[in-house]
Amino acid sequence: MLGLNEWFTYYQCTNCGHTHLENLPENIGKYYDTKEYYSFKSNNSFSGNNKKGIKEIIKYILLFLNPKKGWGYSAAFKAFLSIKGIKKSSQILDYGCGAGHFVKELFDSGYINARGYDPFLPDNVYHSNELFLAKDLSLLKIKIWDVITLNHVFEHLENPVQVLKNLHDLLAAKGKILLRFPVIDSYSFEKYKENWVQFDAPRHLNLFTRKSIKLAVEKTGNLKIINMYDDSFHFQFTGSELYLNQLSLQPKNNNRKKRLLSFKTYYYHFFAKKLNKQNKGDQIVVILERI
Repeated sequence: MLGLNEWFTYYQCTNCGHTHLENLPENIGKYYDTKEYYSFKSNNSFSGNNKKGIKEIIKYILLFLNPKKGWGYSAAFKAFLSIKGIKKSSQILDYGCGAGHFVKELFDSGYINARGYDPFLPDNVYHSNELFLAKDLSLLKIKIWDVITLNHVFEHLENPVQVLKNLHDLLAAKGKILLRFPVIDSYSFEKYKENWVQFDAPRHLNLFTRKSIKLAVEKTGNLKIINMYDDSFHFQFTGSELYLNQLSLQPKNNNRKKRLLSFKTYYYHFFAKKLNKQNKGDQIVVILERI
């Protein structure tokens, strides 16, 4: 992603296909440069003028008219809407929140008890004198959560099963965990192999398959899968094509405006939808419930 031209070795289980990084770099923090890594690109979350702009007002109206579709919202928000029984007063933790984009999206949509945690945050972030984004989870006032979300965080964890066990203890009765992460048993991995954009080495320590995530959840002993579906999009192709041509995902190579005006992008968009229906996309949503 950052164009560092480094090589890393992964091992793959012959039984379930789970793939993991051989050795964790000693200084893994350097690969999470908060000035460059996309999760920490600031959107001025919870700062400055708190009035909603026209874009936010239109999104809010569309959400009111059709709450299941989430038109105009992020893929993370749409996945969140698939969880049944969530109320505007629900206590929601975004675990590995980065700069807080998703927390702000939830808060602006009326989920006033949305908070975020990320150990790589440069500083704690406050809004109206209350802590919203924390470097230390224990600093947040809310201790028990109705929903905990991990949006493309799970693959970054050294011991994901243990993290799930720890998060279970933070859930309310029947509380939910929403996971979104890449899967290696996908069409795009078979097509691009080492140039598959979702390798994102060495940040992606664990690359799951649909089979291995089921085994991982079983190992927790206190969580169950209640929903699982694909939510991949054109990036599995547009990003991998850059890698195939020895280009990084730096903005100079990955211009969003040019990408949106490209016919190929729209072809890949609809192809991704087709793959999702066939369970061959390279990203999935998994919703867990506390037993």
